[in-house]
Amino acid sequence: MLRPYLGLRFLELDAHTARHLERSSASSATVPDAGLLVMQVAPDSPAQRGGVREGDTIVGLDGRRVHTTRALLDGLADKVGQRVQLELRRGDARVASDCHVESMQQ
Repeated sequence: MLRPYLGLRFLELDAHTARHLERSSASSATVPDAGLLVMQVAPDSPAQRGGVREGDTIVGLDGRRVHTTRALLDGLADKVGQRVQLELRRGDARVASDCHVESMQQ
C-alpha cells in the first residue's frame, strides 16, 4: 500500500500547546492556536522543494482548512502523484506552497 509523502514532521496545535510553546520560546513570535506546526522538513523532500520551512504552520490544503493530522492525511490520501497547495502561516504572513505529493511504501 502506498501512502502520501511530503517529508514533514509536525506538531498538532491547540490553544494549550500554543501557549506552552510561546512561554518556552526565546522569541516573541505568536504561535497559532490551531494547525500543524512544522518541526522538521526533510532535505530534498517535496515540502522543501515547495518552500515549506521549519516554524511554518500548515493551516490549509487546497482551499480547505487543516487543523489536525487526520485532516491533512485524509486530504492527501488520493493525491499521490499530484500537486497540492498548502496554506501556511509564517509569522504574521500567509504563504502558499505548491508541493508534488510523492509516495512512500508502508
